[in-house]
Amino acid sequence: MNLIIDIGNSYIKIACFENNEITNLKIYKKLSLNTLINFTKNNPEIKSAIVSSVAKYPESIKKYLSDNYNFVELNNTTPLPIINKYKTPETLGNDRIAAVVGAISLFPNKDILVIDAGTCITYDFINSEKEYFGGSISPGLKLRFKSLHNFTDKLPLINDAIDYEVKLTGNSTKACIISGVVNGIILEIDGMINLYKKKYPEIITILCGGDSIYFDKMLKNSIFANSNIVLSGLNIILNFYEKK
Repeated sequence: MNLIIDIGNSYIKIACFENNEITNLKIYKKLSLNTLINFTKNNPEIKSAIVSSVAKYPESIKKYLSDNYNFVELNNTTPLPIINKYKTPETLGNDRIAAVVGAISLFPNKDILVIDAGTCITYDFINSEKEYFGGSISPGLKLRFKSLHNFTDKLPLINDAIDYEVKLTGNSTKACIISGVVNGIILEIDGMINLYKKKYPEIITILCGGDSIYFDKMLKNSIFANSNIVLSGLNIILNFYEKK
């Protein structure tokens, strides 16, 4: 059994994989050593572990994993089952590389665009030859709401857009902000997909990330929604690493 830990900017996901299937999944706002110990005690079959992190995490967690499991911390030197052509791999987010690894395992020999709607919205392209080139990064939903609030004197902070109807023409300041931000992201995502379709007509698009629920049913383009694509990719990377 594999232990997969994905430490993002907003949430931490911990999952167990057995035979490439998730058997247990927990989501936390913060990760402590005690939380991890309790999770692993409930899953004594764990043999190997991988951590992907875009933020700092306690050294005590790293030591616990190193002392108890076959452990790898994903970084730019970790062997990968794809060809990484990113020019600055040392600056590449681990979640981005894990997402494309997970994507190519679902759709081998296909051109794929992975869109991760989280703190940032990332667009990552991997071709049918398993060559990863990079993509794009733009501000995510909450970042856009925070920017409008922080860099103006009077615009309110929106925290609950999902509870409101997204109108084309807002009839209050709150509705106008929601319309501008959410519709703007929809147009951005659809536009980016269309640009890739011009170059790669058979491209497959996968949408993931915590904020994907805001957008998946509003997009004009056909997509595959997969909330656990990063976890799946990390599990594949761990298995590949152990074989190496």
